[in-house]
Parts: sequence; C-alpha cells; structure tokens
Amino acid sequence: MKTLSLKYHAEGNLMLPALGKMSTSGLIDALGELKQALKDLGKLEAYYKEALMSHIARDTEVATKSFIAIRKSNVRCALDVTRIKEDMTPKWIQKYTTETEYETLTIKPLKQEE
Repeated sequence: MKTLSLKYHAEGNLMLPALGKMSTSGLIDALGELKQALKDLGKLEAYYKEALMSHIARDTEVATKSFIAIRKSNVRCALDVTRIKEDMTPKWIQKYTTETEYETLTIKPLKQEE
C-alpha cells in the first residue's frame, strides 16, 4: 500500500490534483487507496479520541493554540422503524413511504492471489 501524501497551498488549503490525464484505472486505484487511507485514519482518530476521553471531564472544553476539544453528554432519540411497521398496515406504509433515485460508486480492493 502506498503512503498517501497531501499537498497544501501556502494559505493552508488542500491542493487538488489535476485529473485530466489520469486513466480510468488510475482513478479507480487512486480512489481505492484514498478509501483505505480514510479507513486507517478513522481507526487512528478513534484511538486518539479514546485516549483523550480520559483527559477531559464531561461537559468540558479544552483549547490549544490551534484546536478546541469539546466533550458533551448527549441523548439521542430515534423512531423504532421496525415496531412502527408492525403497528401500521401495509397500505399506510405504502402511502407514507417515499422513494428517491440515486447512484452509487463502490470501490473495493481485489483479493490478491499468492
């Protein structure tokens, strides 16, 4: 796996690569490598957050020169869709269900044969 390197303009904005001369297979490989890097960065972020949680008390803010960390206690409420569907008739569900068309693009690594 290649190491992903990011380039930035002097003012700190991300410099996007020119894609005009990139082949389809090059774009697919670049997206696949980016997805893997994001997955790895997500793991690293979770690792740092877990460590930081032991340093910051609940409902507290801690600032550095560059960033602020805010730890809050929250409550989330959600509808139990499965139980709602059990209570409602199929006609009711059909009446209040909306459909939205959308496209997806999935990039998955190929299994390498040894």
